[in-house]
Amino acid sequence: EGSLSYKDCMEKYGVSRSACSNWVREYRQINGIPPKAPMGARAGMGQSDYGSMTKSQLLVELMRKDIEVARLKKGMR
Repeated sequence: EGSLSYKDCMEKYGVSRSACSNWVREYRQINGIPPKAPMGARAGMGQSDYGSMTKSQLLVELMRKDIEVARLKKGMR
């Protein structure tokens, strides 16, 4: 098949998991290959969708938003 796991990629090339992930994402974009898994419920979620979420789902979404805000403040995005 010619593919490496993230662990194998990290060991073989001495890079972080995020570097391997970025390489895979760029390779897929360059070659027009769609992502293996869609973004899921997060994609296109509006505020009206929050009403149907469980408490644990809301907490996860809140955590994601907090991380996003922190990254934006650091200029990481």
